[in-house]
Amino acid sequence: MQHVLSQLISKRTELKAEMTYLIEKAKELDNIIESIDVSIKVFDPNFNIDEIRDKRYTRKSHLFKHGEANKMTLDVLRKANKPLTTREISQEIMKKKDLNHEDLELCKNVESKLRAVFYKNQMLKVVDETEKQKRWMIA
Repeated sequence: MQHVLSQLISKRTELKAEMTYLIEKAKELDNIIESIDVSIKVFDPNFNIDEIRDKRYTRKSHLFKHGEANKMTLDVLRKANKPLTTREISQEIMKKKDLNHEDLELCKNVESKLRAVFYKNQMLKVVDETEKQKRWMIA
């Protein structure tokens, strides 16, 4: 019981520290945005800043180098000699890259990256599709 309590306290302090950092980062970004707004007004005093639409934020994945996910996917499928699910492929790739396959967020990120690879790569095809999963193989 004490161990569980200790872990919960540890996790809470970790999250609180991260939140404090992110709040400071948000304040810093807000100051930068205000500076940019002032600069825009210098060049065009009549420009309506409120009409600027925000871009959708996407975090860059640094899990794979350029083309690495594609190459690793093809290697895994070649060695398997049978169709594999996205999860099976991602687990195999995570083992090869020494990534923690118990980290659910990381697993989700790897699978998301691989899904993009699957749909872009014309060498891959779906051979078995159920409601929840697809099995992939080299075409």
